Amino acid sequence: MSSQQHQDSYAWTWEPAAATLLGMAVVALLSAQAGRSLALLLAGSGWHWPATSQLIGSTGGILTGDLGAGLDYVDPSGGSAVVAQVLAVVIFTSALLAALIPTARWAATRRYRGMASTVQAHQLLGIGHLRTIRAVVRPDLYRKEPR
Repeated sequence: MSSQQHQDSYAWTWEPAAATLLGMAVVALLSAQAGRSLALLLAGSGWHWPATSQLIGSTGGILTGDLGAGLDYVDPSGGSAVVAQVLAVVIFTSALLAALIPTARWAATRRYRGMASTVQAHQLLGIGHLRTIRAVVRPDLYRKEPR
């Protein structure tokens, strides 16, 4: 009896897509915060990071151009504010692309290997265990009740 290895891969479900979207959202959020903080530092206002409770809420303000969103003690105004806004956008975009491009490439090239062959299943589970659970694995062939 020869063993065949199936080449069909596992079906995609919603979990990998949801995990990818959540990861991308976290990377975008942290990139926006880091871009703003680094831009403020380079503009001469010092390094500022929002409180944990303001981390998510202030990201929308950063993306609309308010570099003081979520920060009580920063007032970026004047010529340095324009420089800080431009730097924030550049740093945010660079950090986001630097994180997402390799991740997207990895996800696009990842392949599932399909099902295990009969020999691989024997090696991994053992023949005794496979015989014990054969009614669960193949209920169409190994029923407990008569046909």
